[in-house]
Amino acid sequence: MKKSIFLLLVSILMLSACSANPTRTARSTHPETPTAQPPASTSTPKPAASPTDTEEPTEEPTITPTAAPATAKLAEDAICRLGPSENYYKLYSYFKGDAFILNGRNEDSTWVLVKENQSDDLSLSCWVPASALENPGGLAGLSVAKYELLPPAPSAITAPNGVCGNNRPMVVEWSPVVDGIEYRLYRNWKAVSTQTGGKYYDVDMPDKGKAVVFTYMVQAINDYGTSPSIAVSVTYCGKGK
Repeated sequence: MKKSIFLLLVSILMLSACSANPTRTARSTHPETPTAQPPASTSTPKPAASPTDTEEPTEEPTITPTAAPATAKLAEDAICRLGPSENYYKLYSYFKGDAFILNGRNEDSTWVLVKENQSDDLSLSCWVPASALENPGGLAGLSVAKYELLPPAPSAITAPNGVCGNNRPMVVEWSPVVDGIEYRLYRNWKAVSTQTGGKYYDVDMPDKGKAVVFTYMVQAINDYGTSPSIAVSVTYCGKGK
């Protein structure tokens, strides 16, 4: 009986010892990789911009104001021609008070190139004498304008048959020029022929009578005007005595 009680006590003590030491969990031979923690948020100041990084301001283009075209009015009536000379053909007739745009001048500023309406393509430019303008001064600021040239004048003219009592027709001859398209011949300032070449036979002569002086004048012409003229005067007494 005592032995049984002793064994019972020993069993109770052993159970008490076991409950005092809890079971431990074995460590893994493959440790877990620790999860990376995000770094602490820090505010890093941006470096100051260097002088070369600074954007240079865009330079605005300089706008040069366009000068207003020169204008002028006529102080008197004037003929506007194809070139700066009275030998150029007439294009328009203008009147005192008419206004123009000035597009240029000739070399010595004695003529100016004008146009009534700069924006109208049908409005032709032509030349008027500077002396016809209200204010002819200050033309030196205009540029010299181009224009078509006129032919030179023939260098000589003769009428060898202009002798009293000569029965032959009057023959007028002149020296042709390189740039002459045609020639216009005048007798006593009346046009009697327009022709090529350098010779004219004047058969419209009086049969008889007193001595008559005939003045023959010739000039070369082209599409823009005429050359200066040259003249010769001869005395004619009719066909025979």
